[in-house]
Amino acid sequence: MLSIPIIKFFRDVEDELKLTIVTGKNGLGKKILIPVIQKPGLALAGDTSALYNGRIQVLGQQEIRFFNSLPQKRQKEVAENIAKIDVTCFTITCANAAPEELHKVCEKNNIPLFTTPLTTSTFINRVTRFLEDSLMASTTIH
Repeated sequence: MLSIPIIKFFRDVEDELKLTIVTGKNGLGKKILIPVIQKPGLALAGDTSALYNGRIQVLGQQEIRFFNSLPQKRQKEVAENIAKIDVTCFTITCANAAPEELHKVCEKNNIPLFTTPLTTSTFINRVTRFLEDSLMASTTIH
């Protein structure tokens, strides 16, 4: 199975995706296994059954707004439940700040947490193109 370490992903696309690492540097060795991003809206509501390791988790404006609307105790519970899945990394789009409870959980569990000023749709388009190119099996014929 093809994979790409988060550190390579970060270095290869840092400028194009305007990524900044917020926390979780000790988790940069984790690997992206699936060339499809995931928006964890249901997981933020408490249902982590469809949350997959090996994918980049993207939190856009709506997800951050929803997460921030939760009481702090619930934010902590939700963030801790998501961390149990050992997600590969999070990227927060639209220049949104990382919610404090998510930041704490990512730091504690070595989950890389990135931010980007790009809109969610622009980020998803660019990262999907990169992942498809990087994780597609290829054959070289001479």
